[in-house]
Amino acid sequence: MDHNTFDQFLDHWQNDIYRMIRSRVNDRADAEDIMQEVLLKLYRGLESFRGESQLKTWIYRLVKNAIADYYRKPWWKFDWIMERKFPDGSKSHPALEQYIDEQQVSALDAVLSKEQGELLLRLVDRLSPAEREYFTLRFLDGFSLLQMSDATGHNLNTIKTHLYRAVKKMKAYLLEES
Repeated sequence: MDHNTFDQFLDHWQNDIYRMIRSRVNDRADAEDIMQEVLLKLYRGLESFRGESQLKTWIYRLVKNAIADYYRKPWWKFDWIMERKFPDGSKSHPALEQYIDEQQVSALDAVLSKEQGELLLRLVDRLSPAEREYFTLRFLDGFSLLQMSDATGHNLNTIKTHLYRAVKKMKAYLLEES
């Protein structure tokens, strides 16, 4: 693949890939390392993409595998999970910060959006791992149900069940918060 073609590919997909990684990995430096791994795998494997699934689901699998490799590394520490804070000690989510910067919203809108985003992420964190993954894929990554099935290899009915439970729980969590 020539560099111009790959540059065009990156122009289209780079933000989505990074957002996908950052919604699952809190540390910016680690997310950037994973991003480099994913981009390298994409560069090497894009020509061999057979089109048996959608490009978006293929990219998701690469991202998911790269993140799984990241969690398997022996140096991974789970301190931040116990503290319920992000690695930099803040209660802010980096992907949300990036989103706010990209949108260039007013200061008041930014504060409200940030608070709402932080609340959403706290509530999503209360879901079971399967519910959290499907909720994130559907509502944060914008996957369709079929794309979710292709990407995860799970049955559509299983996904619908977990997604239904996740949405039901999120509604209850939001009612508790208000």
